[in-house]
Amino acid sequence: MLFSVFLHLNSKFTQSLTLYQSIGVNLTNTQMFSYRLFILISLAMIGLSACSENATAPTELVDVTIESSPQAAEGTNGVVYRFSAVSDMQPAGLRYEWNFDDGTVVELNDQAFVDHAFSEFGLYSVRVRVFNERGDFSEDEYQCNIRSNDQPTIDMVELNGGTFSMGSTVNFQEGPVHEATITRKFRIATTELNQYAFKLLMGYNPSWFRGDSLPVEQVSWFEAIEYCNRRSIREGLQPCYTIGNDTIQCDFDADGYRLPTEAEWEYACRAGTTTHYYTGDAVQPLVDCQSFVVDEALSEAGWWCRNSDLRTHIPGQKTPNAFGLFDMHGNVSEWVWDWFSGETYANSSRIDPVGPDFATERVTRGGSWDVGPFNCRSGSRQKPRHPDRKMHTVGIRLVQTIQ
Repeated sequence: MLFSVFLHLNSKFTQSLTLYQSIGVNLTNTQMFSYRLFILISLAMIGLSACSENATAPTELVDVTIESSPQAAEGTNGVVYRFSAVSDMQPAGLRYEWNFDDGTVVELNDQAFVDHAFSEFGLYSVRVRVFNERGDFSEDEYQCNIRSNDQPTIDMVELNGGTFSMGSTVNFQEGPVHEATITRKFRIATTELNQYAFKLLMGYNPSWFRGDSLPVEQVSWFEAIEYCNRRSIREGLQPCYTIGNDTIQCDFDADGYRLPTEAEWEYACRAGTTTHYYTGDAVQPLVDCQSFVVDEALSEAGWWCRNSDLRTHIPGQKTPNAFGLFDMHGNVSEWVWDWFSGETYANSSRIDPVGPDFATERVTRGGSWDVGPFNCRSGSRQKPRHPDRKMHTVGIRLVQTIQ
């Protein structure tokens, strides 16, 4: 190629020289030297350009996503997981740098997968960077919650659903009293979730009153949702919650763990009763924790401000209701799925109600160790709370839809 260019430029030079001579112009030696130097420089530039065009271009970067087999998002220690950097294309010439957040770093050439086992419990951020020859890279991150698979069982009872009288006349936010129907069969935990079960799966204990057998508290609604999904995944169940950037959707037909709806909670609490508590009526339902309050029916069913010593207690010590559920009144109040609105009962469906589509606060039910009759009633819609709020009076009770 370069020789052909040289011949072409030299031919043009000879033609130009002949033209100049025909019109009586003679080039000096200096001019002829400059002209031939120009030809040599042009040839050099053409050669460099050709070399550049023929050089091997860097391998194109690809977007990667980490996947694991078996699924390590909810994994256990000692199990070997295969992590893969998955992409639409898998070109040659890439270098993979894996960091497992436990001190292990692995570098591989032209191999998009690696095997790894975590030796300790913990939350790990697995990261991969994929480099081309030029040093450019793309990356992805994968969260692994490595815990024991020996999760404590949750004692649950199966309820067939049905129609019941929901609400009360004690507070306008609890009315109107109406018939509500639960068509889904569901299981509900006989007690509130304890701290041992929460800590074993989540890796931390947020509670103010510490004790493995005490109910977990100081847990936000969002943490309750996360616990439900994590436990579902670990047990091979379909998670109920789909978590987006600013929305959370619930699939009530999924077989995983979830929070009860407000209607499911009240149906389970009443267990066929229409009184203030499942153990009877309150003597003074409109009062809370004044020193003169005596409420034997509430004391039979749960821990409240007059008998709790102002702290939580191990669930299951008081009288259960007809469904076999403990501590539906007092001890810790319990998050439910529903957004709160004071007009919910006037506007909601009477069949499997799930509350408003959106509001700013979520409902808690059941009352707690620091309140009295008014807030511990079956129909009480106790103090709605923002879903990210944590209080040492609020805990969790799990349910599952029966397929």
